[in-house]
Amino acid sequence: MRSKISLKITRLRKMNFSINIFNNHKNNRGKLKMPNFLETINFPEQAKMLQTAKDKKQAFETLILENEDDKKKAKSDRAEINKTLKEFKTQAKTVRDKVIGEFDTKVKEVVKVLDETQNLLKEKVEDYDLTWKHERENWVFEAIKLRITDDIDDFIDFYVLDDPRYENVSLTEKKIAEELDVKVAKIKSDLLVAQAISPQVAAIYKECLDIPTAIARDKQQQEEQARREAIAKAEAERQERERQEILARQKELERQAMVEAEITEAKENGEVINADKIREINQRADDYAEKEALKMASFTVRFEYKESDYPLSWQNPLADLEKRLQDLENVEVIKND
Repeated sequence: MRSKISLKITRLRKMNFSINIFNNHKNNRGKLKMPNFLETINFPEQAKMLQTAKDKKQAFETLILENEDDKKKAKSDRAEINKTLKEFKTQAKTVRDKVIGEFDTKVKEVVKVLDETQNLLKEKVEDYDLTWKHERENWVFEAIKLRITDDIDDFIDFYVLDDPRYENVSLTEKKIAEELDVKVAKIKSDLLVAQAISPQVAAIYKECLDIPTAIARDKQQQEEQARREAIAKAEAERQERERQEILARQKELERQAMVEAEITEAKENGEVINADKIREINQRADDYAEKEALKMASFTVRFEYKESDYPLSWQNPLADLEKRLQDLENVEVIKND
C-alpha cells in the first residue's frame, strides 16, 4: 500500500502550483505555494498555507481598481487563481481517491478560500465596469449637451448624436469628442445648404437630416401642390364659363323683353312697325343693355389645402396661394382646421 502511495506522490511532485497575488499596493506581491500540502499530506503545512491564502484574500478585499491596468491585473490574477484552483482540485481528487478522512476536509478549506478570493476579484471587476459605464454615460451626455448649440437645438436632441459604441472601453473620450464634432459640423453645414435652397427644404431637412431626402420630399410636395392648383384653376375656369353663359342669357332675355315692350308701345301709339323701326328698337335695346348694370351671378371658387402639406417654416401659405391664383376672379382660399 505504501508503495502505491509513493508512486502517486512522485507523479504529483512533477506538478508546479503557485498563484501570483497583488493588492492595492502595487509593489506588494507574494506567492501562494500549493504543492507541499498535496505532496506530503502535511496538515501543519496545510494550516500554514490556508492562513496565507486567507491573508491574501483579506488583502484583496481592500483592493481598489483605479484604471484599466488595475482591472487587467485583477482579471489576470483571477484567471491564475481559477487555473490553480482547478489543478488543485484535480490533484486533490487524485489523492482523495487514495487517502480518505481528514484530508478531504482540509482540501475543502483551501478550496473555499480560493473560491471566495476569485469571486471577490470577480465582484471588484464587475463593480469597476459598472462605475466606469456610469461615468462614461455622464461624460457622453455632457459632451453632447455642450455641442447642441442654439442654432440647432430646435431639431437636434441627445439621441440624434448618441451612439452605442460610445460605451466601449476601446473608444477613448478624445475619439468620441472628435466624432461628435464631425457630426455637428456636418449637420450645421447641411442646414446652411438646405436654407440656401428654400425654407421648405430647410424645414424638411430638420425632420430627416438628409439633404437628398429633403429635396426629394420638397419636390413631391410641390408636384402635389401644382396638381391641386391645376384642379382649382380648372374648376374656377369652368365656373367662370358658366357665369358668363348665365350673364349672356340674362342679357339676351332683357334685350328681347325691351324690344317687345317698345314694339308694343309703338303699336299702341299707331306707329308703323317696319324693318327700319325694328332696327331702331333693337339698337336702343343694345345701347340700354350696355349702360345699365346687369344683375351679376356670384360664384366663389374654393381651393382647399391642409396645413400638413406645407413645412412649418413656410410663414404665409395663404398669401402664396392667393399670389398663384391672382389671375382668377372671385377666388377665395379656405384653410381647413
